[in-house]
Amino acid sequence: MRLHLRRLIPGRPGAVPLVLVHGFTGDTTTWDALAPHLDPRRPAAAVDLVGHGRSPGPEDQAAYTMRATVAAV
Repeated sequence: MRLHLRRLIPGRPGAVPLVLVHGFTGDTTTWDALAPHLDPRRPAAAVDLVGHGRSPGPEDQAAYTMRATVAAV
């Protein structure tokens, strides 16, 4: 499954990226207020989890398990 990933900060090549994951009922916009305060040298991206924001919401309930979510991210 492909999840929606939104790049917040391009950062420097080779820098370890920061991946921001929202909580229950959130989406990538959860991080909008925080993004300007992050280190601009480090790449940062936010992901919409399964069934949230712009990521698909499949009918198969197995797609929403912790194991499936971790695999998708």
